[in-house]
Amino acid sequence: MSVRVPTVAATGLLLALVATAAAPAAKPPSSGSAPKNLRITATTSSSATLAWDAASGATGYSVHNTTTWKFYQVPATQTTFTETRLTPLVTHRWVVYAIKSGNTSGASNMVSYTTPADTTAPSAPALSATYVGPKAVMLDWTDSVDDTGKVRYTVEIDGARWATVDDSKATITGLSPSTTYAFTVVASDRWGNTARSNAQTVTTPAADNMSPPTAPSISAVSFDGACEVWVSWTAATDDVDPRDVIVYHLSLNGQLVTSQVGQTTSIEYVPHAGTHTFTVVAVDSSGNRSETSNAATVDTPAC
Repeated sequence: MSVRVPTVAATGLLLALVATAAAPAAKPPSSGSAPKNLRITATTSSSATLAWDAASGATGYSVHNTTTWKFYQVPATQTTFTETRLTPLVTHRWVVYAIKSGNTSGASNMVSYTTPADTTAPSAPALSATYVGPKAVMLDWTDSVDDTGKVRYTVEIDGARWATVDDSKATITGLSPSTTYAFTVVASDRWGNTARSNAQTVTTPAADNMSPPTAPSISAVSFDGACEVWVSWTAATDDVDPRDVIVYHLSLNGQLVTSQVGQTTSIEYVPHAGTHTFTVVAVDSSGNRSETSNAATVDTPAC
């Protein structure tokens, strides 16, 4: 029986493959020992406080929430950290790394905490009326604070929902003169917890203002692509109403396309190529209409 002897080239290739397979994976630079004895020292329904033993030579620490992929840098003098606004009904897990000369150590032991359901309501907003006109009211309220995240507000008129907004103010138009209204604001978090403001009762005055606001002037109109046109105009002024109450009616080719309160810019869709004409009219809270603005045109390509 003949025995095949490997050639020198084949033998070298075999040894190279074996050497490659046996080589350990490269390790990231290490700053030495990892923090030890990571532990949770306090919790609330939406927060957890961590503590760990100091690592020798550390110039800082990096706290990682491996559930949310968030990380926080902590100075070397600090061996505690509190993470707040934790999402309810989630098991959060943390590890801590020591940092030295820009390198990180291995991870500490892992700790975890499962947050309970959120049953805490946001703080109640304090509501006030900053302007009352014959057909419009401006409302303002204090920001609500919630322990887990963002708050939205539902404005109610006489107990019925008017709108839900993100800002802590609203301008309500279309009211009737010489009429009493009761306004409330309900703050709610994403988990359904709510807090109601005080009730703000106002009586709108009679619509005895007969002076219209000044006419706005379209200052810019430009094609933004995707069949959209950006339109901007100067703010109108009125002898009674503040600017934030004035309503602007924007028309495209003679047809009303939008009505907005206090805003002096708009992005409008044009349905076809060609020359398009925009005009705008200002209306105060008594219903007085200004003269029509200048006509502004823009040429758009095929959409």
